Amino acid sequence: MKLAKLILMHVLAYGAILALLWSPLDLWGFLLAGLLIWVSVIDIRRYEIPDGAVVALLFLGLLLMFQSPVTDRVDLLAGVLIWPAVFWLTATVYRAWRGYDGLGFGDIKLVAGLGSWLGLSGMTFVVLIASISGILTLLASMLVRRSVSGEVEMSGIAFGPFLNLSAWAVWLLMRVQ
Repeated sequence: MKLAKLILMHVLAYGAILALLWSPLDLWGFLLAGLLIWVSVIDIRRYEIPDGAVVALLFLGLLLMFQSPVTDRVDLLAGVLIWPAVFWLTATVYRAWRGYDGLGFGDIKLVAGLGSWLGLSGMTFVVLIASISGILTLLASMLVRRSVSGEVEMSGIAFGPFLNLSAWAVWLLMRVQ
């Protein structure tokens, strides 16, 4: 898929969620959307999460954290620390069980960056929504391939875009409340 078309699809998807939730955007929102789209496009094209984007997410999230009340800072810091640990443990157990990677280290770094914006509680919804969306997409993809070839074929998908679009929706919902 051409890069311009992929970016346009992401901008439209993020814009649609923004319009549905009727949430006003400030500079933070534009920065977050831009970073999430950057990560998603690269992950779809190369199955790779760019370190620069994750560092920017983490840095800006931590900067935004200092504008939050102290009680929120604890939840945000927990999101930065706990979700990457959960993802790392999941990836390690899966690799030991199956003998190959099912979750990349980029996804582990990505949830740390997202956690700095959404905290432990927000990331819980992000991971739930992204997991369900990813599973449904994978199942639909398998059904399409089966109907074409007559055989079920397993394949992987980039998980970053699911995490990012879910994070965008949850972040907007948290701001509306």
